[in-house]
Amino acid sequence: MLIKEQSKGVKMHKLEIIDLTKNYGEVLALNKINATFTDGIYGILGRNGAGKTTLFRTLVGLLKPSNGMVKYYVDEKKVSDREFEKHIGYLPQEFGMYKYYTIQEVMNELCIVRGIPKKNRKDEIDRLLKLVNLSDDRKKKVGALSGGMKRRLGLAQSMIGNPDVLIVDEPTAGVDPEERIRIRQLLSDYAINHIVLISTHIVEDIAHICDSVIILEHGNKKYDGKISNLIEEAKDNLNQVIFKSLSEFQEFAKDNEIISFYRDDQNVRAVVTNDDYENATAIGLEDAYMWAIKGK
Repeated sequence: MLIKEQSKGVKMHKLEIIDLTKNYGEVLALNKINATFTDGIYGILGRNGAGKTTLFRTLVGLLKPSNGMVKYYVDEKKVSDREFEKHIGYLPQEFGMYKYYTIQEVMNELCIVRGIPKKNRKDEIDRLLKLVNLSDDRKKKVGALSGGMKRRLGLAQSMIGNPDVLIVDEPTAGVDPEERIRIRQLLSDYAINHIVLISTHIVEDIAHICDSVIILEHGNKKYDGKISNLIEEAKDNLNQVIFKSLSEFQEFAKDNEIISFYRDDQNVRAVVTNDDYENATAIGLEDAYMWAIKGK
C-alpha cells in the first residue's frame, strides 16, 4: 500500500489487519485477511456477500473475529483495543435515526454520545453540516429526509470528533450526482491526514478518489494494491470485439463470457477474456474489477 509523506507535526496512523477470520457457523465470511493501511483513502470492492460489511463491522468492534487480530498505531505507538474504538468513525450501510428528531437534534445527541464538550457542540455541528451541505436543512425532521440526505447526515455523524480512522459503507448510495462529487472531494480531503476506508457498489467513486483497492470474493482477498497496477494487469489479459448492432452483440453474448460492454453510437464494444480477439484498447477500473472476480 502507498505510504504518504507526512507534514511536520502531523501524527502518522497505521492500521494492520492480521489473519482476520470470521465464521458464521459453517459459513466462512472472512478468510485470513491481511492488509496494512496508512494515511490515505482505500477502496474495498466485492459482490454482495463478498465480506465487505463483515470486514467493516469487525474492524469497528461490532463483530468479534473468529481468529486473527486488528492492530492500530499512532506515531508507531500501539493503541489498546479499548482506546482504538475512540479513534474510529463509522457510517454503516443501514444507518437508523429517530425519525421525529431534527437533523440538529440528532447531531447534538450523537455529539453527547461521542463525548464532545457542551461548549464545542454547536461549532462541531455547524462545521459538519456545512461539509455535507445540510446547514440549511438542520430543522428538518429525519423522517422527512430523502435517501440521499440521510446518507449525508450519516456521513456527518461518522466524522464527529475528527476520528483518525473513517470507515464508510456505501457513502453515496441514493445521492444525486452533484452531491456525489462533493462527497468524493470531502473524503479525499479528509484522507490527507487520516485513514479512510470506503466500500461501494459505485466503482466510479473508487476510481475517482482512491489510489489503492482491495477486492474481496467469497471472504477471500483477490487483490490488494494500486488501481493502476490492477488495470495494467487486466489490460494484458482482456480483449475486445466490435459489433455493428446490439442484436449481433446479444447473439455473441449467449455463448461467450462478457466482462463488460459499451455502446458507441450504433456499435457495441464488448470486453472479453477470449484471446482469439484483439487486445482491448481502453480498460477502466470497472473492467479490471470484473476481470479480477470473473476472469482472473
